[in-house]
Amino acid sequence: MASIEELSLEEKARLDEVVKRSQPSLQSEEVFNQCLAIIAEKECIDTAEEPKVSGTPIMLSGDLITYTNSGPLTVATEHRYAGSVVMDYPDPLGNTYGNFALGGSSDTSIQAAVVYGGKNSYNIDCLWLLAFGAKGDQVHAYVVCGPIDRFSPVAWDKTKEKIEISGDWGYYNDKDTGTSIYASIQNYGNGRYYVSASFYG
Repeated sequence: MASIEELSLEEKARLDEVVKRSQPSLQSEEVFNQCLAIIAEKECIDTAEEPKVSGTPIMLSGDLITYTNSGPLTVATEHRYAGSVVMDYPDPLGNTYGNFALGGSSDTSIQAAVVYGGKNSYNIDCLWLLAFGAKGDQVHAYVVCGPIDRFSPVAWDKTKEKIEISGDWGYYNDKDTGTSIYASIQNYGNGRYYVSASFYG
């Protein structure tokens, strides 16, 4: 991943935009409030898939938007390492903000990834991967994008490793396809986290 100093002015502006969106705001508070009742009902664990665990409930919410030139993106695949779905990823994802949320336990964390598919400006099928993790005061965001064959199949084990060594923001630009993705994750405290990501191409 490039350092901030290596980014162009346009790339810095795009990164600043997702960082700003991931910070506390009225929008993020609204998303948190929408999810509280659902999380309380699920107790942060999907009992149909896994047993309940101990610990304090935690929540990760977020917003996504695409600025791709060839229409909306759709969810190609997703993977959860820890946590359960409270609000599904927006599908399709267009040029207006779509929200999602996951719940979990402070004992086990929240860690997940989603891959969106669509066409780039040259009408080539591409994929954009957003992955993130949150536990305690540690937050991680990892992103990558490019041609479909780069993700055939998605290496979920390697993605998990990438999440765990990533920082609180991610940026990737694929020069071959002209696609890029930016993400930022923030720890709001009290078991609340927020992710923002933008997709280009």
